[in-house]
Amino acid sequence: MTPERLLERVIISPDGCWIFNGATNDSGYGVVRVGGVLWKAHRYSFTVLLGPIPPTLDLGHLCHDRDLSCPPGICLHRRCIRPGHLMPMTIDENRHEAVRKRNERIRERYAHAPTN
Repeated sequence: MTPERLLERVIISPDGCWIFNGATNDSGYGVVRVGGVLWKAHRYSFTVLLGPIPPTLDLGHLCHDRDLSCPPGICLHRRCIRPGHLMPMTIDENRHEAVRKRNERIRERYAHAPTN
């Protein structure tokens, strides 16, 4: 798949995310098949538009940091393939960020809950 063909499958969201509008896996990440190899769409986008991801690193979605309203498991940010919204980081850093974001969402939800 060429970068041009990949970008034909993008819908630009109001917050600037490039939402991949193609196939997704069970976790909600976009997927593309390139030369018989199945890629997560955000990893392929980053690789073809900016360069290779070091093999020891994962990609975190920075756009998710700005949006605390995402319900767990169906977050559209998993389909964001905009390279500027992706940051190489270790798997542990990415997991730590996921926990931090989840905790922020919980705090935000309870901060607006009525008290008894």
